[in-house]
Order: sequence, then C-alpha cells, then structure tokens
Amino acid sequence: MTENKSSKDIFGKVLGVLFVISGSPKLLNVQGAVDNFNKWHLGDNLRYVVGVIEVVLGILMFVPALKRYAAFGCYNIMAAAFIVHVVAGEYANTAMPLILGSVVFYYLYKEKIVQL
Repeated sequence: MTENKSSKDIFGKVLGVLFVISGSPKLLNVQGAVDNFNKWHLGDNLRYVVGVIEVVLGILMFVPALKRYAAFGCYNIMAAAFIVHVVAGEYANTAMPLILGSVVFYYLYKEKIVQL
C-alpha cells in the first residue's frame, strides 16, 4: 500500500501548526511559559529565541522546498526540550517532547530524510 502525496503534505502541515502553537505562548508572554523559563533559569531572552525558532520552523513546514530542513530543526528542538525537562527533574513533562519528537522523527523517516 502506498501513501499518496497529499497525506504526507497534510502530515507536515499538521506538524507545522503544532510547532506554531507550541511557540506562540512563549512569544505572547503567556504566564505559564514565562514561569517555566524562569523556573529553569533560562530567562526571557531564551524564551523569545525558542518561541521564534518554533514559530518559524512551524511556518517553514508549509514551504515545500524547506520543510525537510524545518522538520530536522523541529526534531532538534524536541531533543533540547527533553533535556531541559530531565535536567529540571520534571520527568513527567518529558512525555510531550518524546511523543512530538517521535512523530517528527517518523515524518523525517517517511520523507526519507533519515534512514534506519
């Protein structure tokens, strides 16, 4: 059974929307995002940087020529988020970056960006 091109495009766009949604609270000063970055001693500047990176990568998932690179960046952001949660001792919060990172990895595999 082969996967049609439109379902891959939808999958990439859904990932893009998820990353825009993930980065937006960081840029919009949502109190939970502010509190988390302060608790992790990462501060406002890094919160904005991470938010911009997530939103930009999410938008780039809609650009066919760049979505492969954007997906690779999204995977790396999830790896960094996992590390932050582990270092902070927030083991229950590692589920989100593990799950989303796994979904991005699956996308990278399906797009033949990575091979096993």
